[in-house]
Amino acid sequence: MTEVIHNIVAQIEQVVFWLTVTVYVIFGICVVWLIGFVRRHLGLDANSIELRRIRRILEGQSSEK
Repeated sequence: MTEVIHNIVAQIEQVVFWLTVTVYVIFGICVVWLIGFVRRHLGLDANSIELRRIRRILEGQSSEK
C-alpha cells in the first residue's frame, strides 16, 4: 500500500515539475516578445535604424539639388 502511495506522490511531483518548467518557458517567451515589441515600437530595431539612415541620405541628396 505504501508503494502505491509513493508512486502517486512521485507522479504528482513530476506533474508539478513539468508544469513549473512550462510556466517558465511561457514566461521567457513572453519576455522575449515584449522586448521585441518595445524595440519595434520605439524604433530601436535594425530595420528602423536602417530606414532612418537611408532617410538622412536621401534628405541630404534632395537638399543639395
